[in-house]
Amino acid sequence: MLDCQDLLDEISDLESTGQARSVQDLELPEVQQRIFFLEVRKILCQDVPPEDRPLIQKLMTEAALAGDPGARTFKAVEKLVHEESAKKWNDPASENAKLAAKELLGLAMTGDPVAMSYAYEITVTDRYHLYDPVESAAWKLVLSPDPSAEILDPYIAGELLPSNVPAGNVDRDKVVARAQVIFNACCAMRP
Repeated sequence: MLDCQDLLDEISDLESTGQARSVQDLELPEVQQRIFFLEVRKILCQDVPPEDRPLIQKLMTEAALAGDPGARTFKAVEKLVHEESAKKWNDPASENAKLAAKELLGLAMTGDPVAMSYAYEITVTDRYHLYDPVESAAWKLVLSPDPSAEILDPYIAGELLPSNVPAGNVDRDKVVARAQVIFNACCAMRP
């Protein structure tokens, strides 16, 4: 049902932006591939009647209240995205956005892959009052498909840290130790 809702949203976005393609565009392999996957998804969604699609919110809310981590993540991401889409980036984050970010960080520690993908973004900025240069660098290391010195070093050197953090302000050993704690908590036991 979520895939079908995403499909509807994607088609709606394409139609609303009026992305008319020229004949030459339609010949591009990446355009043909996208059209193919949209058609496959339409076929997969044909057994999900449009009137059933609003059930997504109800089902996800019930599942989240029952403690399902995936549903909790879905609702937290939805809340964060909703709160942030209503603001300009320079505006301060709302209390609801801060609560959603905090919940996502907690869910990331359980190994939820979607929440984990938000963990770095949440801790690399003080927008949600969760800024922590060691934590953000550790998440970057954990999320990396190939953790190595090349990936870690720029974060430790301060090149990619926010401008208000002096370069070299993060201790490499602390980051590696924190990354190990995060990995043991969220990922070590997962298949």
